[in-house]
Amino acid sequence: MKATGLARRMVMNFGMAGGKEAGLLSLDVDEYAVLSDEAKQIIDHKTQSLLNDAYHRASEYLRTHRDELHHLAKALIEYETLSAEEIQLAIKGQAQDIGGRRKQEAETTKKEMENLTPKEGAKVPARPEPKKAPKTFDAQPAEE
Repeated sequence: MKATGLARRMVMNFGMAGGKEAGLLSLDVDEYAVLSDEAKQIIDHKTQSLLNDAYHRASEYLRTHRDELHHLAKALIEYETLSAEEIQLAIKGQAQDIGGRRKQEAETTKKEMENLTPKEGAKVPARPEPKKAPKTFDAQPAEE
């Protein structure tokens, strides 16, 4: 339904009816009801034509890239989430490399974290004492 609405807006609002029979259209979707039957038929035909063309292009793309899609689906089933680099590996059929890369990244992160924490027996510098604010006035009651 959303695709049909978008295609209809493309034809009616953005002048994508094409051809001499429709001319350049720029109508609101609300104006559809007041159009002649012939104009409605032209709009409906062009809308359906846009949808059919998009369907065939999408189908062809999926057929052409079927293997890559299957590789990606298998990787998603195994790992659930993938980074952009991991998606590229999966599409190329190298999903087995993802586990190794993740393990290597985890080890690297662990080593980096160990370098950030002080070793046992290491001296940690003491926290400096905060500076005291200077006294600006002497708060004593006034003599009467």
